[in-house]
Formats: sequence, structure tokens, C-alpha cells
Amino acid sequence: MEDKNTKRYMELQMEELKETYGVDKEVQPRKPKNTSGNPKDAEIAELYEDAWEYEEELVYFENALEIIEANSTAEMVAALSEAFPEEKNFDAMLRGVVASAWAERADRLTLIEAIAFSEIVTTLQNSDGDYEGNFEEEVKEVVVNAWKTHIAVKKDHIKEESNYIKALGLKPHYAKKIYKRYHGIE
Repeated sequence: MEDKNTKRYMELQMEELKETYGVDKEVQPRKPKNTSGNPKDAEIAELYEDAWEYEEELVYFENALEIIEANSTAEMVAALSEAFPEEKNFDAMLRGVVASAWAERADRLTLIEAIAFSEIVTTLQNSDGDYEGNFEEEVKEVVVNAWKTHIAVKKDHIKEESNYIKALGLKPHYAKKIYKRYHGIE
């Protein structure tokens, strides 16, 4: 019973203080300010611009690598085109990757350039019947290694940008936060 009386007494005192000092009984919640486009943040946001682009490209390459690893060579182009409809011609890109890896084999190179990527394995198997290896695994390995190389390069670029930001006396995560705030991301 004493707890109720003490609690009620404190509530009455609080109401009396609010009335005395003119504080509203119901405090309106503060609306967060929209700070996107703040000129003070522009300089820091500009420092993180390249790193942000590299991070977006890294996410793209990592997602594409998952798709490449999950599909056979015959299905790769269709799966990548479905996942990234706004992107380039995946058929030509993948054929280029395989062609650059097999540049020393002129016989394979002419076949690769003449056909669609989804038909590379069957065409190579039909043209080279004496071959003991597995063209499916070889082609897929070439493409996966190329994508892993792209991912490693993007990670190196991000690390270089982070080191540059650190050299200027800022922390990269702070610059990223300012970049997002400046551009109204999240």
C-alpha cells in the first residue's frame, strides 16, 4: 500500500512541476532531420565515392559467382540474364573469358568464337572425341576463377580506398556513414 501512495505522490509532484515550468504534459517526439545533401558532408562523402562503387560491384560479382557455381554451363547465361536483366550480354562476356583462358589453343578458340556459350561444352566434346578430360568442369573452372579474380581485385580496391581514407585521418566506417547520409541511402 505504501508503494502505491509513494508512486502517486511522485506523480502528483511531477504534474505540479510541469505546470509550474510550463512543460507540456505530452512531449511531442522529435522528427529526425533530413540531412541528405548537407554541404558539410559533401567533402567526406566524396572521399568514399569510389569505395562505394567498388562495394556495389563486389556485391554484384559475389552474387554472380553464386549463380555461376550453382548452374551448369548450358544454363549459366540464362540464369545470369534472369538475375541481372539490366546487365550486359553475358553470352559474349563468358565466351570472352573462356577464349582468353584458351588463347593458346587455336582450334578451340575458333569453335568458342563461333557458337553460343551454352553450346560450348557439347561442341567441344563433339569436335574432340579423343579428349579424356571433362570440358564441363574445365569451362566452369575457367569462369569461376575469372569471377574469383574479379572479386579479389574489387576487395583490393576497397582496401586501397579505406587506407587512403585512414591516411587522411578518418575512419572508413565513418566516411561510409556520412556518404549514406549525404546521398539519402537507408
